[in-house]
Amino acid sequence: MESSKMADDLRFSYVSDPEDKIVLEIALDILTEEERKIVLLYAVTGLKHKEIAESLELTLSTAPSKYHRALKKLRNHLTERRERHA
Repeated sequence: MESSKMADDLRFSYVSDPEDKIVLEIALDILTEEERKIVLLYAVTGLKHKEIAESLELTLSTAPSKYHRALKKLRNHLTERRERHA
């Protein structure tokens, strides 16, 4: 299976709590499509940055850079969300 298709298929399959799915969906939607694929391929499927880079036709240095940038966006978004709902 093509890894970008795999990322789309796995997007919410690993989350069982309905509320967590909603929060995750909202959080992932702030990412670009490419960032979302990178995060899901790395965090869910366990692909290495090299495999992700090859699959998405990125340089080896770009894949981890985009992954960490995406995590920072997610962290900031979820922190702001928590503060608004506290």
